[in-house]
Amino acid sequence: MRQLLALALITGCTGEIVGDSPLAPEPVPTSGAPLCSTSSYAPGMLRLLTPAEYDRTLQAAAKSLGLAATPGFVKLDGTHLPAGALSFEYSDAVIKNAVTLGRAVALDRARLTPVCDGSVDENACVRSLSMVIGRVAFRRPLTGAEQDRLAGRFTALRAGWSFAIAVQGAVEMLLGSPAFFHRTEIGVPVAGRPGVRQLTSHEMASALAYAITGGPPDDDLMRVADAGALTDPAQIDAQVTRLLASKTGVAGLTHFFVSLLGVDRVLSLPKNLTAFPFYKSTVPGLLFESFRRQAEVLVADPDATFESFLTSNTAYVRSELSPLFGNKAAPASDFALMPVETTRAGLYTHPAFLAAVADDLQPKPVHRAHAALDGLLCVRLPNPPAEAAEAKPPTDPRLTSRQKFEIMTGAPLCASCHRVLNPISFAFGSFDAVGRTRTMDGKEAIDPSGAVALPDGRALPFTDARSLFTALAAEAPARQCFVDNWYEYLLGRTLDTADDCSRQRSFGKAGNVQALVRSVFLSDSFRFRKGAA
Repeated sequence: MRQLLALALITGCTGEIVGDSPLAPEPVPTSGAPLCSTSSYAPGMLRLLTPAEYDRTLQAAAKSLGLAATPGFVKLDGTHLPAGALSFEYSDAVIKNAVTLGRAVALDRARLTPVCDGSVDENACVRSLSMVIGRVAFRRPLTGAEQDRLAGRFTALRAGWSFAIAVQGAVEMLLGSPAFFHRTEIGVPVAGRPGVRQLTSHEMASALAYAITGGPPDDDLMRVADAGALTDPAQIDAQVTRLLASKTGVAGLTHFFVSLLGVDRVLSLPKNLTAFPFYKSTVPGLLFESFRRQAEVLVADPDATFESFLTSNTAYVRSELSPLFGNKAAPASDFALMPVETTRAGLYTHPAFLAAVADDLQPKPVHRAHAALDGLLCVRLPNPPAEAAEAKPPTDPRLTSRQKFEIMTGAPLCASCHRVLNPISFAFGSFDAVGRTRTMDGKEAIDPSGAVALPDGRALPFTDARSLFTALAAEAPARQCFVDNWYEYLLGRTLDTADDCSRQRSFGKAGNVQALVRSVFLSDSFRFRKGAA
């Protein structure tokens, strides 16, 4: 049967399985006109599901059939897959998983839909199955032509195989279709706006679901999409509000902060147990959970702000993490929201981030500064030149480590980047390799003060990490970067000049996290594309 599915993958790419355009049944939008009249809009796209999105969509397809147990699917390892590329590993997983689910359907078909109990026309059973699973797999109802083609495949297979095998083959071909593991964001023409296309109701449902929950649309979202209502900004906002109040929505959007700070790296970075004997095997997971809970509040709380992202003075702590937070009163059985040391402020001083950007024994203040510049000010520094590896600090014993580092990085090849990196790295020097606060580096007192160069040319002075992040929380460049990062995360692509109008309109919402998220989903960048009329 794998040979049959391999053929389905090939024919699917030529339109054999998904011959009809998914845009054809959609009405031309009549509401929610573009706001950015001068914007050229980004082009439409066909994007491959990420490994996580593919896995959740596959699980949803199995669940839609009410299978007694979810089959054992092959899980894609996203670490070795080229971004957006249909690799051998990806296509092989598609084939194997389609076969697995196809077999499960064939074995349990009698309970999947009422017309598959064996008492009626076999073709009716296949059509019913294809409509149920296709609605989830394609994130839209199958067209009549698509149903006819799947029924034709079933009939061809049935001529030489058993009913169960023919059903399995039809399901395999449906799940091997490119429409299953790709998302379309092409849209349909907007009346009176040549070259402007608006995402269809089903495309919008898919875009919202994957951006917020990381998976396909749920039943409520699909019902609104079926009614053609997701071209209306009010209906879009209502669905965003509903998903923001759901566990899956909060969990999905919390990943924005995990991704922005790269905190998941803490789970696989060991530490020197001689220097940090308390850093046992359970600590990385607990650190990550502490960070996740703090980030979750930023998504779930309607009053959460950009300032709280950078300046919050509480964290979720339990006894195993007490050595890291310096809080000896933490409970032993569960997390409690507790005050943190006065040197900390917000997520960039959470031990999960600090431990994730360090080696097993020493912190990496410059790398932490690089991450903060990228994530907070959208300053993209180039990789250091090869000659930088040969730079050596002066050996004068009268100089402090900070002075030596400033001299070493003051060379012409290094100075342009380290002029902005060094001050922030000195603030991060107040935290060791596992994220504990410290005032001494060996025998030297740490000086965490400095002045960071802002993109507009101003210098922002600070005395320590808390002072730095408190000051940045009030700065327009940091707020604009926060807006841009949310746009890139929710759009799933890098920004270009076509997004300038949308970004500017969202800037006023930057202070409140949920208001900013809503503004992205209602923006022209999210709802419209450019293309032929």
